[in-house]
Amino acid sequence: MAKKLKEVTIERTQYPNLSLAKDQDQNFRFKGGLPGQKVEIIPMKRRPNYTRAKIRQILEDAPYETDPGCPAHGRCGGCIYQKTPYEIQHAIKEAQLKDLYQDYWTQDSRLEEAVDHKHYRNKMEYTFGDQVKGGPLVLGLHRRFHMHEIVDTTGCRIAPEDFETIRAYTQNFYRERKVPYYHRMAKKGTLRHLVLRKSFREKRIMVNLVTRSQGEIYLEDYIRGLEDLDLDCTISSIYHTINDQAGDAVICDQLIHVKGDDGIHEKLLGLDFKITPFSFFQPNPLGVEKIYQKALDYAGQTQGKSIFDLYSGTGTLAQILASQAQSVYAVEIVQDAVDNAREMAKKNKLDNITFVCDDVGKALEDYQGQVDTILVDPPRVGLLPQAMKNILKAQAQKIVYISCNPKTQKDNLDQFVENGYRVEKLCAFDQFPGTVHIESVVLLEKIK
Repeated sequence: MAKKLKEVTIERTQYPNLSLAKDQDQNFRFKGGLPGQKVEIIPMKRRPNYTRAKIRQILEDAPYETDPGCPAHGRCGGCIYQKTPYEIQHAIKEAQLKDLYQDYWTQDSRLEEAVDHKHYRNKMEYTFGDQVKGGPLVLGLHRRFHMHEIVDTTGCRIAPEDFETIRAYTQNFYRERKVPYYHRMAKKGTLRHLVLRKSFREKRIMVNLVTRSQGEIYLEDYIRGLEDLDLDCTISSIYHTINDQAGDAVICDQLIHVKGDDGIHEKLLGLDFKITPFSFFQPNPLGVEKIYQKALDYAGQTQGKSIFDLYSGTGTLAQILASQAQSVYAVEIVQDAVDNAREMAKKNKLDNITFVCDDVGKALEDYQGQVDTILVDPPRVGLLPQAMKNILKAQAQKIVYISCNPKTQKDNLDQFVENGYRVEKLCAFDQFPGTVHIESVVLLEKIK
């Protein structure tokens, strides 16, 4: 029997993208939507205090919604706030954070506004596929709620304009030559991803074409066409990645440096950092300086102290800290990132950092009671049990926790508080306008 459809108006949203609505005495929760939108939902599973549901369609926009300025809005899964004026985006996100962090949000807590509202990303990971089954090749982003369909991202407002030029050229180049994309279900085809990275300070771009090992890709002709494009930046680095894995993630079975430099360089807080194809670097480099400065402010006086930087990536924060601290111990599990960090620390003339390639859950086991301050910047899943256990055992007086996922950070904060820490300060940053994503920085201090 078909489920009965309901028409409801979204009352409010919870971080990151959960809508709350009511129909008479029945409460509904569902992913997607904005406060004030009238939507048609499909009720799914009853819970004690609410019913889970799924959006079927948006019936009426919220009163504040405007022209999105993006042809793919509503289909692309990248942004949901493109029709929302920035000041309202900001207010919605800040209300979500106050609700999420209600036990820790104070009158001094706030959501810092974005530095740039458009074309701010330094990395885009495009996927080859089709928009309709059997249709022409498309290079773009996954369609919202339909992960097997790819949306052409012409006019994207968060990617640099040069990225769109390169994406459109690549799509047309392989369309003309009828090179097939890799179909995960059929396990055949050649083209997989195009990953573009940009240095904003040097105006240089890295191109990384990701394919299977089988199939012709006309690489020399493709590169000649790349070099003829009219761009604001310079394509200074070209790679070809072979990925024969079954999943959809960009995984490297073989990395081929095709042409140009082996990386691009970005500057943060006066230091130079090298970005290679698979090294982690903050996607919004102009905005991240504010986040790192806040982390340094929270860390406080570091002269003569021993600092641990966990999930250190390419060593960005470790190197910034090393200019003042007695010693910095930086832990990262990706060897490529560790190698880059060592190289750049040498270039930046910093010799008081120890870079270790290891799992954070293991790296602290021998340092109980020997750490003054810990900085952590974990992936979206937050701190896993073993990492949390060893961080607590280290007995650091201060912990500065940077997060790209406030929801998992909130769960970890509860664990720290249960184990003798208190939340002293909290500040969030709207790094990614148009999207649901937020970064946050928290200072925890051990209760004596």
